[in-house]
Amino acid sequence: MKFKRHNRILKKLKKKWIRPRGIHNKLRLRKAGHQKVPSIGYKQKSEKKFILVNNLKELENSKNLKLPVIIAKIGLRKKIELLKKSQELNIKILNVKNVEEFIKKTEEEQKNKKEKLKKKEERKKKFKEIAEKKSEQGKEKATEDKKEDKKEDKKEDKKEEEKEEKKKVLEKAQ
Repeated sequence: MKFKRHNRILKKLKKKWIRPRGIHNKLRLRKAGHQKVPSIGYKQKSEKKFILVNNLKELENSKNLKLPVIIAKIGLRKKIELLKKSQELNIKILNVKNVEEFIKKTEEEQKNKKEKLKKKEERKKKFKEIAEKKSEQGKEKATEDKKEDKKEDKKEDKKEEEKEEKKKVLEKAQ
């Protein structure tokens, strides 16, 4: 049922519905013999155009209804599972244009992501090993340096003692 504006015959008034607001307006007062006024209950029931799916159970239930499906906001992993199941059940998905391409792309992206993470972890392990080796080498060098310092100290002490002995001997000779 289409509702048209009161006094639509007049050229200055548009054809679309505008609620009558006049004080003495018969349409607003809903007097008998005048056209109907839109109110609750005149709306036609529209059929469902699609189903929103969140999990596998809902997807399997939508198979019986034979309506296209929209996959809700869920993670990639579950979305891929739902898409594969929808291919098996021959259910049309509205918010994914090409299901096969989408599945391939996302799986490749996930593989690449895993490979990058593995490479990153390997690099971390290598850097840790290198740091440990350097620290071990540093400790060994430190111990070697200490030993060398001690040897040099002993040599210097011996030289000083020899000098002192020479001075003593020279003093005695004078």
